[in-house]
Amino acid sequence: EQHLWGCEGTKLVRDAPVITGNENLESTHTPRGEFKVYGTTTNTTLTGSDEMGSWRMPVFFWMPFLDNKHGTYGFHDATWRPASDFGNIDPVTQGDKASHGCVELNKEAATWLHGWAPVSTVLRVQD
Repeated sequence: EQHLWGCEGTKLVRDAPVITGNENLESTHTPRGEFKVYGTTTNTTLTGSDEMGSWRMPVFFWMPFLDNKHGTYGFHDATWRPASDFGNIDPVTQGDKASHGCVELNKEAATWLHGWAPVSTVLRVQD
């Protein structure tokens, strides 16, 4: 549903639209499963390359949750995106507009998530 729900027990405390990875390529789809945030960083630059191309993007907030053979996946802001993209990019039919596998948020939602979810916060990525 291209959405993040922040919960404390059974209580919903925040929801926000997101952008996830291109589902048409193995290296760029957002992995499904249960993970834990294992770090938080502010004011960094994400760099890399995959089947969709290469990138060098500054972000205000970076919260990685998985490393695998394709790279590192995490939550981050995507200030280069227009607000209308969040929650509205289909990772299958609009794969060229999707992320490289990370979960992208607008800056407001990323700011909130960074302050709310400490290292070891459990997260579930699902269809």
